[in-house]
Order: sequence, then structure tokens, then C-alpha cells
Amino acid sequence: MTTEIEIAKQIYDLAKEQGWIKQLLSIYKKKHKVLVLGSSGVGKTNLLQSLTQLLPEVIHYSTRTTGTPKSSIEIKSIPFVFIDTPGQENHESVRKAAIREHCGSLDLVINVVCYGYHEYARGKEQAITNSGKINPEYVKANREREIDAVQEWNNILGGNAPYRLLTVITKADIWWNSREDVYDHYEKGEYFQNLGAAQQLTPVITPHSSVFHKFYGIGSLSGNFDEQDRTLARANLLKSIVELVGKGGIND
Repeated sequence: MTTEIEIAKQIYDLAKEQGWIKQLLSIYKKKHKVLVLGSSGVGKTNLLQSLTQLLPEVIHYSTRTTGTPKSSIEIKSIPFVFIDTPGQENHESVRKAAIREHCGSLDLVINVVCYGYHEYARGKEQAITNSGKINPEYVKANREREIDAVQEWNNILGGNAPYRLLTVITKADIWWNSREDVYDHYEKGEYFQNLGAAQQLTPVITPHSSVFHKFYGIGSLSGNFDEQDRTLARANLLKSIVELVGKGGIND
């Protein structure tokens, strides 16, 4: 009578013969490459920090990424390389060079947005009114900047590509009370309509909040987004990254 050990060995030998074992090992040994995009002030660097820190320190809005730094990070024992990119308009050439350099070897593109709640080194006076309220025209203008940023890369990265697209909406602690409008904007509204060829990547949308931080240190938080929400959003983000890489490109 064939024992359970013998059956297990037969299954293992068959898997090894057909290359399954080698493929599984390569999945876990390979460093999956992730390109992080997004206009200036959306919180890309804080987002990357939150992947390894439960509560990273707030990065002051005057601090900006100027190059394309790489971060080696393990998520659920799976190795990743995250490539950050500068979001400033005057760094367009650096950003496009990074996109072109890595577009043929990417596993995932993370597009970071924040529903217009961008923070710049010189933006506080335009963002906050004299009465301490958030200026809706400022937020609206930044949503248009997010669309401009997408149109810069969607023809290069969008379309029939061997990677996935994850849209992360940061600063949920600020916009949480309007989350139905926010989701609608990115899932099927004006933003989605301007994705162009990138619509074919069927982007996954997830909210996120790296830290609790008032808009420019002044504007109020939503009040309905608590630590449990932040922890859950972080867990969903990590889960989405792993699942999307596991699914592979849309052609796989």
C-alpha cells in the first residue's frame, strides 16, 4: 500500500520535473519592481515609509523628492523594489526618464493621488482662507493637476501592458467625510475618464492615511477617520500590492 509520504514524494517529484517548484521559488526570490508616480505634494514618500513603519513621522511639505530613490522592502516575506519619482512640474524630464527606463520591467505601478489636498512649500496662503477654512478653488485646481500628471504618463505606461495599476488615495484622514464623492471621482468620474489608455489596466482603488496630519497644520481633519480606519487602510494597501503582483500583468 502506498503511504502518504510516498504519495507526497511523488507529487513533489512531478512538480519538480514540470518546473513548478522552480517557478514558486523564483516568485519569492525575485524582487518585484514597483514604480511610484503622483504629482507633487500628494504624500508619495510618506506612503513608502508607511509600508515599513506603523506610524511614520510627518514629512514637512517643504521637503521634496528630486531624484528617483529606490527602496528595498519586504511585504509578507516577498521582496519588492519601490522606485519613487519627483512630482514637481520642473522635474518632468527626470520623471519621464525613470518611466521609460523601467516600463519594460515593472510588476506594478502605484499612482498616488489625494483628491486635491496637495501641500507645497509655498501653498499655505492659497490653500487656507483668512477664516482658517480650506479654499475649495485650491483643492479643485490640484485635482486638475492630478489629471495633467496622468496624461503625462498614460500613453507610455497605459494600454496593453504586462503590469498592474494601483491608485492610492492618500490623506483619507482629511477627506473621509466625502468618501463617496472621492471614490466616484477616481473610479468612474472625471479622473477615471482622463486615464486614457491606462483605463485598460483596470486600476484598483484603495484609500490610505500614512499619518494623522491637519492640512498645512491648520485645516481640520474629517473627525470620522480613526486609528482603526488607518490601520485597516494600511492592511488593505499591503494586501492589494501583494495580490496585484501575484496576479501578474493583464496579459498573463
